[in-house]
Amino acid sequence: MSDFGTIITATSKQTFTESEEEELTELLQQLIVKYKALNAEGELMNAQFEIIDSKTAVAPLSDHYYGDEDPENQVDFVKDNELDYAELLAEKLQEFFPNFSFEAKLERW
Repeated sequence: MSDFGTIITATSKQTFTESEEEELTELLQQLIVKYKALNAEGELMNAQFEIIDSKTAVAPLSDHYYGDEDPENQVDFVKDNELDYAELLAEKLQEFFPNFSFEAKLERW
């Protein structure tokens, strides 16, 4: 398992359905291609929502490992290179799914 990455969290007041999970993933894939949303390594971001509880779905857009450098520098580098894309994607998802709340962030796990 990786150490950290950029994610989008979708929350709903209702229970997520599998079809909503599929619709979110499909739209996210299209948006990543349309906006050429790249991870810190210059590759297209990942695009797969997964329901983690009845009212929350998460899409890990990237995953990174701590290397030999200072972990804080690595996190800052990823944040500087990915968070703007993630926020744009969350904003566009919100336009298509106004009943959900979306948040883009960098998270350690």
